[in-house]
Amino acid sequence: MASTKTRRGGNQLADAEAILRRSAGALLVDPRTLRRVIKHDRGASGLVPHTRCYVVARDLLVELVSPVELGVASEELPPRVILLPRPSPRDLAGHDPRDNLTRMWRTVFHARVHEALETKVAAGELRDAEVRRRIDRIGQIEFDEIRSILRHDDLVMPPGDDREVYIEFAALYLELRYYAPGLLLTTFPGLIAHERVMETLALDVDVEPLLEEGRPTVVEGPAPTKALEGTSMPSWSAPAAFDTPKRALGKVDATTHARLLRRADVARAKGNDVRAALLCARATVAETRDLEKEAETKARDALENLGKRLNA
Repeated sequence: MASTKTRRGGNQLADAEAILRRSAGALLVDPRTLRRVIKHDRGASGLVPHTRCYVVARDLLVELVSPVELGVASEELPPRVILLPRPSPRDLAGHDPRDNLTRMWRTVFHARVHEALETKVAAGELRDAEVRRRIDRIGQIEFDEIRSILRHDDLVMPPGDDREVYIEFAALYLELRYYAPGLLLTTFPGLIAHERVMETLALDVDVEPLLEEGRPTVVEGPAPTKALEGTSMPSWSAPAAFDTPKRALGKVDATTHARLLRRADVARAKGNDVRAALLCARATVAETRDLEKEAETKARDALENLGKRLNA
């Protein structure tokens, strides 16, 4: 017999599914179903990228997935459907239902940014020259690092070109900016001019309706975003999504570790010991103990230097 906790988790999930379908036309589906849809629609082979969410045309969805699997009749679906992987009762256990729904809504917002940009592409906008101008505004070095991070975390859709990197960057950056700003510095450590990034993304994305249209009343609003540039802000809004990108939580590889330490050296040379310490702190979550020790030493040096300057 199912435990009380399991039944409670199932009821909570059913409630969340109903709210998301009603408010955003979003469906929770089996993770394998989501991977199957992405693989077919994008022609992906091998490891399927970006399995946190996907927006698909209704007509294609009903060709690939039966109404029984979807749990809803095709005529009840919007023309474009947001798919999210259904969390297990264990994923939901121990969390307030409002927090769980907020995490799902945060992923809906991510998917909405994708949809907004992909609609522009389908309309003949956001061509190569426009993408090139966006990259120039963000910075080529910064964009190269963004590309490396997103590809490392299997977040870039085929064909994996600069347009797809820009679209995924916009979705992830805006998601973190509005729902977990404290993760921006560690997710994209090479970015400094955050307001310029926001101005660039605003050329293509009208954020306000994507954040607010249909947002359930029980879902927390976006976090304040002032004073982000050059600082590390705590994330006081929604906790991380169920399937947070590895970059926000996992170990950094040797290449990224070296890049973080180089940027820390640049920050220290400019007298920014706080940023240097933060970059080194991120680099301490490394693949080997030797890399961890190197980053720990540099972080300690930056903090000691900061202390000397403050006490001078």
